[in-house]
Amino acid sequence: MQRKSPRDHDASVTTPASTTESSPIITSTPHPSFASAWFPSSKGKEALKKIPWAKYKSMIASALTTSNPRVLFLDAPSQELLADFVAHAKNNSVKAVLSIGGPTGSRYFSKAVSVPLSRTDFVQAVVDIATRNQLDGIEFAWEYPGQPECDGPSKDDTTNYLLFLEELRKHSTGSRLAISAAVPLAPFLSDYGTPRWDVTAFASFLDYITIVAYDVWKTSFAGSNKLVGPNAPVYDDCALPSARSGSIESAVSSWSRAGFPKDRIVLGVPSHGRVYSVDSIEAQKIGNYPKFDAIPAGQGEKPGTLIPDACNINNTVPVNATGVVTFEGLISAGYLDNNGSLPSSATISNFDQCSLTPFFYNSTREIMVSYDDVNSMALKGHYIRENGLKGFALSDAVGDYNDLLLDSVRNATSLDRSVGPNTTT
Repeated sequence: MQRKSPRDHDASVTTPASTTESSPIITSTPHPSFASAWFPSSKGKEALKKIPWAKYKSMIASALTTSNPRVLFLDAPSQELLADFVAHAKNNSVKAVLSIGGPTGSRYFSKAVSVPLSRTDFVQAVVDIATRNQLDGIEFAWEYPGQPECDGPSKDDTTNYLLFLEELRKHSTGSRLAISAAVPLAPFLSDYGTPRWDVTAFASFLDYITIVAYDVWKTSFAGSNKLVGPNAPVYDDCALPSARSGSIESAVSSWSRAGFPKDRIVLGVPSHGRVYSVDSIEAQKIGNYPKFDAIPAGQGEKPGTLIPDACNINNTVPVNATGVVTFEGLISAGYLDNNGSLPSSATISNFDQCSLTPFFYNSTREIMVSYDDVNSMALKGHYIRENGLKGFALSDAVGDYNDLLLDSVRNATSLDRSVGPNTTT
């Protein structure tokens, strides 16, 4: 990748000294104090026992919204799992948080907050599920208000979202909960369809936001060119203009300039990468946006399998291959060794000094992988510390292997000093 200015990082150092020449460490910067992760409910009860709870302050489970704003429905197995989740969290002095929305659960948010009556109903539904399950917090994962969903977007989505949060905070239960939001790289859309330049009102009602700073380079962005790009770039200002899909740096800058305090920004970091089918000639361009031929099935995926349509549960749609594979999956498949390093048999690899992320190419299977390793995760942790962010949230809690990624980001943020009972929001 082309670069505007050098960022001479040593990818072999897990706790680097600096991530930019223009951003020196400032001793008065607030110390990161927050370690969190999303728990994938699809992994079931046994996965709860594998979580290193002592290394976290907060853990997030997920729930879907429904077409009826009065009800946040969980089927019997999900309800039972949530009870176990909360019990594990509380037994380990970790805050139990429920995430509402997400990739398939955001489709009815616009309707739920559209008018005063439905907002009040939705507030009560949130309060009820929090009270019933003894939750410590709620995360709203409506990442794209104002953008197309199943029931259509409204130019008033962001304004209505804010009104909903205000009403929730006025409720006696809502006032004591830790309320947060998972957010995209750019601030929520304004009524004019452009990112808001002022989000200070949201900062009045949210304890913190978590920037979803991964899955940045998707097939939808690559478009017809089908290019392999970084999954979770720290920077993209040194990439070609046509390849700037957003980054950690651009996201933090956008949200902080719009008025959200940096010390209340949590950085979402991945324990997964993305796999692409690339021929051997294109593979020579590794780290410089080579073309891919196809996206293979991701870990555990069965492309073509019919699943309920996210917009109409009475219909079915085929599963599309995503190429998503966890760090643990890369190791169990033999692409990485048990230390998370590339074996000597790896044909080509590159640590991209612009995005600060690694790539590797396996010539036998002709696949290229964009992912995060121990070194790139340390650089993300260093960015958190250097820029005074609140902390990190790992997606997800069971995608790591022997806590390699978790320990790396914790060490880089100096969070190991604070292992123990949760005393922060």
